[in-house]
Formats: sequence, structure tokens, C-alpha cells
Amino acid sequence: MQSQIKKLHFLLCGILVFFPLLVVSGQDYVIQFPETDAPWCVVTGVVPDSFADSLGLQQNDTILSINGVPIHSNTDFRSERETAAGSDIEILVWRNGTEISLQRFFPGGGFGIYTVYVDRGKTLTKEEMREDLDSLFAFIYEVHPDPYASFPESEFRSEKEHLYASIQEEMTDVEFWKPVARFVAKIQDGHTGLFLPIGDWNYNRFSGEPVLFPFSVLITRQGVYIEQNMSKAPVSPGDKILSINDREMDTLLAYLEQYRSGELRHFRLSQIENHFHQLIYQIAGIEPPFKVTVRSVDGAAATYVVDGIDWRTMEEATGTTPGIVTELIELPELSTAVLRFNQFGVHLPGFFRSSFATIQEKRYKYVVIDLQHNGGGNSAFADTLLSYITDKPYRFFGGAHIKISRFVLPQSPAFGYHDVGSVVKYPGSEPSRPPGRQTRFDGEIFCLISNRTFSTASGFAAVLKDFEIGTLVGEETGGIPTTFGDVAIITLPNSSIAAGASMKFFIRPGGDPSYVMEGVQPDIEVPVTGLDILKGRDPVLETVKRIIEKELHR
Repeated sequence: MQSQIKKLHFLLCGILVFFPLLVVSGQDYVIQFPETDAPWCVVTGVVPDSFADSLGLQQNDTILSINGVPIHSNTDFRSERETAAGSDIEILVWRNGTEISLQRFFPGGGFGIYTVYVDRGKTLTKEEMREDLDSLFAFIYEVHPDPYASFPESEFRSEKEHLYASIQEEMTDVEFWKPVARFVAKIQDGHTGLFLPIGDWNYNRFSGEPVLFPFSVLITRQGVYIEQNMSKAPVSPGDKILSINDREMDTLLAYLEQYRSGELRHFRLSQIENHFHQLIYQIAGIEPPFKVTVRSVDGAAATYVVDGIDWRTMEEATGTTPGIVTELIELPELSTAVLRFNQFGVHLPGFFRSSFATIQEKRYKYVVIDLQHNGGGNSAFADTLLSYITDKPYRFFGGAHIKISRFVLPQSPAFGYHDVGSVVKYPGSEPSRPPGRQTRFDGEIFCLISNRTFSTASGFAAVLKDFEIGTLVGEETGGIPTTFGDVAIITLPNSSIAAGASMKFFIRPGGDPSYVMEGVQPDIEVPVTGLDILKGRDPVLETVKRIIEKELHR
């Protein structure tokens, strides 16, 4: 039993948080797509030194097929990648109007690429949409341990009937996505939801159409603020946006929020911020020219009409979209090292190894782990980090409920003796000490958290809190400590819309099974305002630095 629950330490992840990244700087922006009626799989980023890098895959390649099988969806890609593991692989790509064959032995695992699927959008028949709904609900029923936890079963069934009844004779994929996403969001599970529709959004932006809102934005509970101005309007970072095309921002945010999955409002707002340009264009139907009313920092309001911009213009202004962030920031005057990373991924063991060797060599007394912008990942790497900072007994989960399905069995064959469809409840293993580390840190630990700290990152914060390993500083996390997680993903057969659902229910490390809509609370609360972020201030880290400075001068 304990060996099975131990495997669960490796599964909680924030898949729905990490929508594919678009990284196009430094290459031709406008892509010429091959002729096909199905979505194109476009490579938007290649991880250095990965299998994809060694194979020769490049940014902006269109993956046509893997071992002769066409690739038009995440499901196609994952299936063929798994089939090819341990054998030679041939990937046919379309690059600058030419088909190119890339071949090499593929050992298995991840490719090391980011992708998006590009389409011109499509119109669906009533029968196609009903088939997609049948597939979606069969998937949710099969996979999710308890879709009624926040969406009472009677309401779920009633609204499901209404959803089917609302389907018209013909709808575009975006029109179909809206009521379905709104329904699934009511499950209130940040790991369960619909990915944004392919529609014609990716096609327009890759084709260089000037459809983007010419401002990057910051969204807080106080409103929407301009982060960077790419228009000719005389506005500045920190100015508050009051309306766009005569739609008041409070009303617009409320409209968009209904489509975003997540337990807590501040997390849903962060998801709107991450996809603001697509949401206002494709979901809210706000197109250029944009009539924007703003209030400046000094309180004066003004209205401007601005043109849209293309994605290349935005990239040139804002820089490449951040991918993996790992930083060791040394503050020798405070005998402190700051570890900053935005996901728990495969790159971390080496980063931890070198960082804690440096920390030991420099004899630092304090380590600050910055998870303010960490959206989750694989909890195996959270365990790795814990082994460097404590020898206290702990556990990552206080137990788990696993829904046995065809999705969970491949990763956990030991569950195979249970009936498919059953929910198996495993008690938490007893807290245990992590394996020894020669470079284990034995000083004081601070962990910085925020409304954007989600999934495995909020689980890590819960471990520190429940087992008194470190001090949490900042704001309530975006993820809740007793939570659903470990995501299965499907692509609906006709609309090509991707959907994810949690396969497991994880109990917080301390063992409290209460499913409450409250994130991990900081030990020291430090509010962060939009102006702080816009001005590049980090009041959470500054607070910790003041605490350390005071301790050093006692």
C-alpha cells in the first residue's frame, strides 16, 4: 500500500496552466501552411539539448507526420510518440514551403518541444457537436473522481440537459466552445477544463494579421492595468484600462471569468491575464480598431482609438515569451541565496545540485525559494528539492483517491487489479525522512508564494507549512492544498477542442481531507499591488531581506 501511495508523489501537475508557449523571435514570422483540411501542428519552441533539438526540429516547423501517421491533434502526437519509443522515428516537417524528413533513434520520453495547433476554424453540424458532447461527458465520467464536489449532481445533470438543448443546427467551433467551457468551469477544478479553441486565432496570428490588442496587461483584483504600450496612444505603464470598445472592464472580466477553470478567483484572473489577447478577440469578439478609455496614474481619464498589431510587432516590443526560468541569485551581504524557478520540471535536478553546492561552498545561512510565478509541474522534483533543505520526516500527500480508468492504468499498472470505474482510496504513507544529501542545507528557509502559485507549487508550500520546514511569505496561493489533480487530456473528435480532467484527489500533506476553496496561507502576509509589479518591485522578497538583515544584526 505504501509503495503505491509513494508513486503518487510523482503525479500532481499543473497541465491546464501551461498552455503552449509562442516563441517566434528571430525567425520569419509569416508561415505558409501546406494544404489540408485538418489542424496543423506548429513547433513554437525547442528546448536546448533535448531530443527535438538533436533531431533537428526547428521553431516554426509544421509537423506533418510521425512514422507516416498524420499529426493533427495532441492526441495524435502523444499516441505516435509513445508508439515510437525505443525505435527509429521519422518526423516529416514542412519548413519554408518544403517537406523535410528528420530521422533518428528515439529512446522515449518527451521530445522537448512546445506546439500549438493551427486551423482556419470550422463550422460544426448539430450531430457533430452532440458527438463531441457525448465524448466529453464520457471522458469526465470515466476520469474524474468526483465532478460533483463543487457542482451538485442535480444541478450538473440539469445543466447538462440544457447544454445539449442549446446546440443549434450549425455553430462555429468557437460558438460551440463557449457554452461547453462555461459548463465545465462550474466543476471549479483548476485541473479540469477546456483548452482555448483553435478556431482561426492561431491561423490569423501566424499569418501576420494585425488582430492583437496593442497593450500587454496586468490584471489584479483591483482592475486591468497597462503593462506595456505598443500603440501610438500617449498612455503609460500603470494606467488603468476602464473600457475597451465601450465594454466596461469589470463587466468584461466577469464575462471572461465564467469560461476559466479554477477554484479561486485570483487564479482565474491570472489565467485571463495569460490569454488576454486571445480571449478578448476570439471569445469576447472585440476586434480592431480598439476604442480604449484609460485613467492615468494621476487620475485623468482619456479615450483613444488605436489599431491592432500583429504578433511579430508584439514580440519585438515585449521580447520572447518566457519559457523555463531557473535562477540562483546570490546575496552575499545577507548570507542568502534565492532560488527562482517557474515550474517543477526535468531541468531542476541539475539546477538544484549546482545551486546547493554553491550554497554550501559559500556557507550561506538563508535560502529563499521563490514560487511566486510557479504554476506547478511534477511533484517528484518537489521531493528532490525537499531532500536538499530538510531531514525532517514529511510526506507530500496525506492520502489520495484514484479513479481507475484507461488513462490512469498505463502510468500506474499496479492499479490494474481494481475495477475500471471504481474510486480507490489510499491512506497517506507515514511521514519519512528524505534521502541524504552531502550538500543538504541546514539553515533557515523562506518560501515566497502568491496568487499565481499553483498545483505542485502550492502542494510544496503546504508541505513546508504542515511539517514546519520553512516560513511562507507573500499571499494566498492560487491552488488549494487538498485538491484534484493529475490530468488526462483528450481531443474532441469533430471540433478538435482539447479537454483535460483530473484523475485523482489529493489530500493535503498534514492529512486534512477538507475540500475547501482556500489556498495555502502565508505565515507572513505581504500584499502585492499591480503598481509594485509594474514598477519592478518585489515587496515579498524585500520583506524577507529586511527580516534577514535584522536577524544578522542582532
